[in-house]
Amino acid sequence: MQPFLTRTALTIALAAAITPGWPAGAQVERTIIQRTETTTINPVHSQMDTGLLVSMAEFGVRELALAEVALRRSKNSTVRQYASEVIASHERNDKELQLLAAEKNLTVPSTRKDLSTRSAGKLRSLLERMSVWSGERFDREYLNLAYSNQTEGLREYRAAAEQAAAADIRAYAERNLEALENQQAIAGALARRLAS
Repeated sequence: MQPFLTRTALTIALAAAITPGWPAGAQVERTIIQRTETTTINPVHSQMDTGLLVSMAEFGVRELALAEVALRRSKNSTVRQYASEVIASHERNDKELQLLAAEKNLTVPSTRKDLSTRSAGKLRSLLERMSVWSGERFDREYLNLAYSNQTEGLREYRAAAEQAAAADIRAYAERNLEALENQQAIAGALARRLAS
């Protein structure tokens, strides 16, 4: 959105008696400029920022979907605890992301049905893969999928932290990087522990 200006022309009749130097009955047109929008966003950057916000939101939806399946299907208490923590973390972060997008008059995905075709296809593929596993194999494969999905998510968050034009988007991404890195490290460690 670029700021735009509206002009309100006011015609003021000035009597010669009030304003010396003007002939009697003369009128002066005076223009008052009102600013109706105060935020300037470079259109090129706003498209990039929109893309970054959408990518981070789609990652969050995928993470939640995978963790919800793990929470329902895993019999391993450690894996279930990890999935619970992922859900809690992403629900918190995704609410913040939704608010950030709303401040910019943007709508970003918050549910599976909101995903882009590409992201929905990716999630469908991941969920189909998870549906054939059970027991320890399910736990290992879920953790491996979580790890690889988080690798992609970290790439998206790092891009936002470095490339977003808007300072609040950069700050959001930076604040959440450490938590995502920790989640990925835990997923990797748990997967290795289950594999041995």
